[in-house]
Amino acid sequence: MPKYLFSYDRKDSSFPERYRVVGADEDAEFLRKNENLTGTVVDSKAIEFLEDMTARCQSNGSLTVELVDAPHWQFVELRFNPAKAEEANHRPGTP
Repeated sequence: MPKYLFSYDRKDSSFPERYRVVGADEDAEFLRKNENLTGTVVDSKAIEFLEDMTARCQSNGSLTVELVDAPHWQFVELRFNPAKAEEANHRPGTP
């Protein structure tokens, strides 16, 4: 299952930075463009990148930095952003 690294700003319900963790044999640029992400991170560097990102965002109390497994970016967005989840629940054709 894909992994995503991101920062979430609770103040304005946004994702200032969004990265997909990729293997060396994956088409990183295609995945970045396809999911409209900030970038990609090679899996062997993911924990180091997470630590650096956490340190960089630490001074902003409204930011949360996470590394999660998810089938696609929209899953992450709906899970962490209540406004997007509410919007999705009111789309035509949803129960």
